[in-house]
Amino acid sequence: MNQNPTVPVSPTPQGSPIEKPMPGIRQKIVKILTFFNQLPPRSKKIILVVSAVFVILIILIFVLAAVSSRRQIKEVPAPTSTPTGFTPLESEITNPSRYATDAGVLKIETDLKNFDTRVSQEKVAEESLKLPQLDFNVTF
Repeated sequence: MNQNPTVPVSPTPQGSPIEKPMPGIRQKIVKILTFFNQLPPRSKKIILVVSAVFVILIILIFVLAAVSSRRQIKEVPAPTSTPTGFTPLESEITNPSRYATDAGVLKIETDLKNFDTRVSQEKVAEESLKLPQLDFNVTF
């Protein structure tokens, strides 16, 4: 009798998460690298320069954020208002303006008062213009 020796199959070793972070990521990286290697040299240089500038900008942003967070902002105290008592205006004017007795200014004042009374007595509503009757019972 010929018997084939059976080889014990050991279970697949469970790798640590560091060894195998995600299944298939190695193939994706290899695919990207082969695509990058097929590019012309000029395109490779452009991609490398742009990515280097991008990385430098990101590092610069983090450095500036760290530096600005260390800097303490000084609180400037806001001026507080102190309440004052209400003083009513004096009804008597002690030092009137020179235009208070000027004939031209007094004539303008009386003309404005007359105009105001005429406008307040005038009917400004147009009674011939009326809103149309609307039919709200509309069916579609």
